[in-house]
Amino acid sequence: MNQILSKLGIELDDKEKKLLSLLLEEEPVTAYRLASDGKMHFSYVYKKLDRFEREELVTYFCEPESGRKLYYAMPKGVITAMAYGLSSQRLLVEKLKNKWGLSELGQDDVLELVGLLAQVYRPGFPINDIVMTSYYLYIKYLSGEITIDIKHKNILNILFRRALEAFMGLLGEDCIERCKAEIASRDFFSR
Repeated sequence: MNQILSKLGIELDDKEKKLLSLLLEEEPVTAYRLASDGKMHFSYVYKKLDRFEREELVTYFCEPESGRKLYYAMPKGVITAMAYGLSSQRLLVEKLKNKWGLSELGQDDVLELVGLLAQVYRPGFPINDIVMTSYYLYIKYLSGEITIDIKHKNILNILFRRALEAFMGLLGEDCIERCKAEIASRDFFSR
């Protein structure tokens, strides 16, 4: 996990770690609630959330009726919390599975995926978008820039199938129906 922390280039002090941890426990949550529950000054929380947002650790959506900003962690924020050991590994793995839509993967598979991402991560890597991440990994695999061992192969096949289904979803429902069996049976990572 230290490898990915150094590649992400994110350093958090104790107070920032507390804020990220609290956000993960209570998400989606307002900045006001984080400040109250964390016993932190409101201006500090707003300033740090702005920084976390720029670093793609968190984002927000506005409630339709009130317009209040509700903050939640992005996958990069969850991985950062994992690297710092801010919460139980099981909770953070579940959050990643939900955020990436990978409920069929087990805890060990998600940790293997995070380990693989740590190896290939560079600034600008689309770690918050699992579909783009799978495209990136597949291109690197086809070009020979990364080698995939047997334990990563199955995880990456699941990822790429998901990415291909998402792409085909843009093309239309009948395209998915015609190609579903072929996508499900194909091994994309086979070397």
